[in-house]
Amino acid sequence: MDAATAQLFGTVRGFTARAEMDLVVGPPNGRDTNTVPINVAFLDGRMRTDMDLNEVRATAIPAPTFTSLIAMGIYQVVNVVRPDRGVAHLMYPELKSFTDFPLTPEETTRSMKIARTDAGRGTAVGRFCAVQRVVVTGSSTNRHEATVWLSDNMRGFPVQIQWDEPRGQVTLRFLDVYLITPDIGLFEPPRDYIKYPDQAMLLQNASQRKNSEPRPRRGP
Repeated sequence: MDAATAQLFGTVRGFTARAEMDLVVGPPNGRDTNTVPINVAFLDGRMRTDMDLNEVRATAIPAPTFTSLIAMGIYQVVNVVRPDRGVAHLMYPELKSFTDFPLTPEETTRSMKIARTDAGRGTAVGRFCAVQRVVVTGSSTNRHEATVWLSDNMRGFPVQIQWDEPRGQVTLRFLDVYLITPDIGLFEPPRDYIKYPDQAMLLQNASQRKNSEPRPRRGP
């Protein structure tokens, strides 16, 4: 959904922001909410999100995706969407490693179709907003639905985006937005990072490192 989110910023060229992401997961009768503070940077369609799993707040237990990473000692996760390269870089700073995921042709060209329907007025993050229902479509298997809050005093900037997905709901709230151009270097994997061919191999290597660490001796 990061590529779809990036397309909702319209004519905005660049910004940085402090934000929060709510991830609602689980069956309809027993869903848990995980809230994760994130930092966002955006530049000409490129989008970067940084999260620290130490800061996850959960109503019950953290989502399985988070707990599996935490069990391997992974807390920092960075995702960078690069339509200009046709890939998304998923980076783990503690491992100095990353892997790439291909974007669809529509995500690469930023030509996903956006259908908007007015849904009245509302408030989000303390701002008066126009509310829209949005459907973003690419290929037949790439369709996302969202509710978007467009701030009156920020020239229609989407200060809150709520994605409704079959397995849950993701809400992105922009708490502090700075309309400044971030450095292009933020969207590059560092030169000393190791690139893995896929996510499974990267996490397998991380698990092996974790298991090979010396365990503290138990006292008498």
